Amino acid sequence: MEILYIYAVYNKKIIDGDASLLSGCMDMTISLKSIQYFLALASAESISQAAKELHIAQPALSLRIKTLESDLGATLFTRHSSGIQLTYAGQRFLKHAQELTDKLNFALADMKEPITKPTGAIKLGLPQSIAKLLTVPLLKHTLENWPDLQLQIMDMSTGYVPGFVSSGHIDLGITFAIEDSPALRFEQVLNEQLVLISPPDDLPSGHTDPSQLHYRTLKAIEFRELANLPLILPMKTHALRKILDAYQVSERVSFQIHAEANSVPQLIEIVAAGLSHSILSFSSVRDDVISRRISARKIIAPEISRPVYLCSSKTHTLSFSQMAVGEQILKMLKRSETIET
Repeated sequence: MEILYIYAVYNKKIIDGDASLLSGCMDMTISLKSIQYFLALASAESISQAAKELHIAQPALSLRIKTLESDLGATLFTRHSSGIQLTYAGQRFLKHAQELTDKLNFALADMKEPITKPTGAIKLGLPQSIAKLLTVPLLKHTLENWPDLQLQIMDMSTGYVPGFVSSGHIDLGITFAIEDSPALRFEQVLNEQLVLISPPDDLPSGHTDPSQLHYRTLKAIEFRELANLPLILPMKTHALRKILDAYQVSERVSFQIHAEANSVPQLIEIVAAGLSHSILSFSSVRDDVISRRISARKIIAPEISRPVYLCSSKTHTLSFSQMAVGEQILKMLKRSETIET
């Protein structure tokens, strides 16, 4: 099958601003086979080796490459005694050629997917607090309902999620802030309530039946009162810390921050040891409050929360499997919001 790609100068799909490639590109067609030959030659760095791998004669390969160079109006390779080497224009075209073949392979694989059940591998990027809430139920649902789907769950800071989604290193991610990027889609899933966590015998949570613990059943503490407590919080670059710092400014309150730690498990262990207090999402500490390892109070005047977003790519079409997993994540997180509040 010979598939033709058509590139227009106006949108610069291939050019990306390189004036040396603009000549002769208007309404130009380039065959997929020519791109495949170019990629093989760029990898082999030898016409004879590439021709051998492609099972074609060297003159035929050379003619294909010369035609491609003529169509692009640029020299893609320099020839020397020991082989060939990509020119600057060739290096730029290599990046686009790889992206095009990757997208085509993705499209072909996507069309082969059954439309009844998700299959393949799905890579998720989850922050620690959401991973603690979502990993077990999502994996359980996958094993019971989608046996041919493999989840690859990565624990990562939300600050890295948009970049990993854009680059294709992960398919879907959870983040607590949106970025102004035309390449990304952000769908708000819920608002996570933030609570003060304290040592187990300090500031009792006020619930009589731990198994029925909900955010609304917690005793309250006013935001301004937090200034009287020793706190251990994430570092200033952390998404949660940025939210808390913004509240400090708006409410004209200054926290007593004795130390900093970014890890949710670390913060819970520090508080459980009686060393300090901290502020985390209720969903990330609920089990520890139920087991009475720590206690918790909801924060009021004002009540504080953070938005949670599902991040996906706008430039890479979501496969059936990715859409199914994304929809299941939305259902589970919204269900957890209902249960916890």
